[in-house]
Amino acid sequence: MILRFLLGLSIALFSACEPARGSAIYEYEGHDFDTIVSDAEPPAGAFTTTMSLHGRIELAVPLLPNLDGGLQYFADVTSLVLSYSFTDGRHTLTDSNSEALFQVRTDGSGRIDEWMLEVEGPDATIPGEQQVRILTYKGGFRFPNPRDLATVIECVSGGCGQDDLSGRDTAVVDLQAGIWTLVPEPSTALLLGLGLTGLVSSRNGRRKISSSSSGRHRDPSIGTPSERWGSPITKSPTS
Repeated sequence: MILRFLLGLSIALFSACEPARGSAIYEYEGHDFDTIVSDAEPPAGAFTTTMSLHGRIELAVPLLPNLDGGLQYFADVTSLVLSYSFTDGRHTLTDSNSEALFQVRTDGSGRIDEWMLEVEGPDATIPGEQQVRILTYKGGFRFPNPRDLATVIECVSGGCGQDDLSGRDTAVVDLQAGIWTLVPEPSTALLLGLGLTGLVSSRNGRRKISSSSSGRHRDPSIGTPSERWGSPITKSPTS
C-alpha cells in the first residue's frame, strides 16, 4: 500500500511541475507591504500589511548566466514569456487578462539577480471599473533601491484615466528585495519520489526476510522435523 502510494506521489510530482519542453519557471516571493496610501475615495477593497507580491513566470528557455542588456543595463526577456500569474493579495494578473514587461540581469549561476517586472491590467474606462498594476524592481541606475508596488485605480467619474478623477489605492514595500527562484526540474521531483519508493521497498523486503527466518514452527505439511531441521532422530533398538 505504501509502495503504491509513493509511486503515485512521484508521478504526481512529475506531472505537477512539468513545464513545456525546454521551458523554465521562475517564482517570485516579495516581502509584506509596509506602506499603504489611499485617496479620499479609494477603490472597493483594501490592501493590508499582511499582503505581498508573489507569483510565477514561465520562459521559453532558462536564463543564461551573466545575462545583461549592455548599455541598456537590463536584458529584455519579454519575448521569452510563455505564461505568468502574479497577485498583490487583492487581484491576480495573468497572461490572459494583462500585459507584462520583464527585464533582468543574472549572476554567474543564471539566477535572477536584478530585475524590472511590470504587469498591468486593462484601463478602467467606465465608472466602477478598476485597473490593476503590479511593479517590482531591483538594481540599475533607474532603480537603485528595490521596491514592490501594487496600485489599484478605480474609475469614479466620466473622466476615467485622469488621476484627479479616479480613486487610487497603493501598497508599497521599499528597500526590501524579494527573491526569485527557479522551480526544480521535473527529473528532480521524480528521482526524489522514486528514491523514497525504493527505500520503503527495501525496508519491506528486509522485514519480510527477518520475520520468515525468526518465526520457525513445526508445520506437518512441510515435512518431518528431521527433514526440516536436518537433525537426525534416532530410535532405541527394540528388544
